[in-house]
Amino acid sequence: MSQFAWMTDSTGWIFWYNRRWFDYTGTKLEEVQGWGWREVLHPEHAERVIAKFKQCIVSGDVWEDTFPLRGMNGVYRWFLSRAVPIKDATGRISRWFGTNTDITELRNAQEALRLSKEFTEEQVRARTRELELRTAEVIQQSEQLRELSQKMLQIQEDERRHVARELHDSAGQTLTALGMSLAHVAQLAEQKAPQLVGDLNDTQQFVQQLSQEIRTMSYLLHPPLLDESGLPVALRWYAQGLAERSGVRIEVNIPEDLGRFPHEMELMMFRLVQECLTNIHRHSESETADITVWREDESVFLEVQDEGKGIPPERLASIQSQGGGVGIRGMRERIEALGGRLVRDTASGTKLKFEFPLTGNGNH
Repeated sequence: MSQFAWMTDSTGWIFWYNRRWFDYTGTKLEEVQGWGWREVLHPEHAERVIAKFKQCIVSGDVWEDTFPLRGMNGVYRWFLSRAVPIKDATGRISRWFGTNTDITELRNAQEALRLSKEFTEEQVRARTRELELRTAEVIQQSEQLRELSQKMLQIQEDERRHVARELHDSAGQTLTALGMSLAHVAQLAEQKAPQLVGDLNDTQQFVQQLSQEIRTMSYLLHPPLLDESGLPVALRWYAQGLAERSGVRIEVNIPEDLGRFPHEMELMMFRLVQECLTNIHRHSESETADITVWREDESVFLEVQDEGKGIPPERLASIQSQGGGVGIRGMRERIEALGGRLVRDTASGTKLKFEFPLTGNGNH
């Protein structure tokens, strides 16, 4: 999978790309610096992508978009692009750091899943009268759909792990070397060009900030604390970081003797908390969130609650009749693989409670 990196000035004018960009596009810096990268954008997407990027440059919001880029062989592949602002000591945006991740295979899998779902749903509607005769066939198709869905989730986790490793190993090491080089240049400048020392120190701060941003993105994609220290430590780390970034007061309630669970279960529970807290931050308008994990007999429970506006009655009716929105459906697919279940309660704010059986899941 190709992982590109690039950097712009405060206006969005790109002045640096990593080697993988040039290897893929077959271009040179003088051809694609500034806004020249538009030449390898698919023409049908160019206007929209450029306009959205410029809008984020003005607003200072993180930019994220998907679009096709042309390779040196003339073939277009799909990429997920993301750029974050880098601020100086005064809080002013001075740089933007961006990455492009090749998601062609992921999109192909998503399209296959979408087409499979559409086909299955059409078949069910068209053959209602034949339901009794086709029960075995429908069950088989449903099982295949679940397997494909689980495969899709696994692909997503593999993609996260790969991107996290690339950010940590490649970009992280490059920034470390850059920081050391700048420190050496600053030492030389103190003797031969003292007027440059201030600028060099500012540049070192930019490098340190960028390194921290990359480390945070890498950990969010695949948290190493989950493997090294277990679910409680990883959840507290994530909650603390999100609280600092969002302003939401997050409390994590986990007993000290909770113990460890199978890796798949701990990873799934971490992703569920990510999904819940993201929804709380984006949609609920709640100022607080509570995360509780506990064991009871042969089950482990995860509960996430907020004090926001809750789910509107008409939306709740739709969820109950249609099996949930995209987020809730994704949660169900994750927990069903381990025999878990989701219980919703929206009486006050929103509470999501998950139950997972320990028996049969290789409990530690």
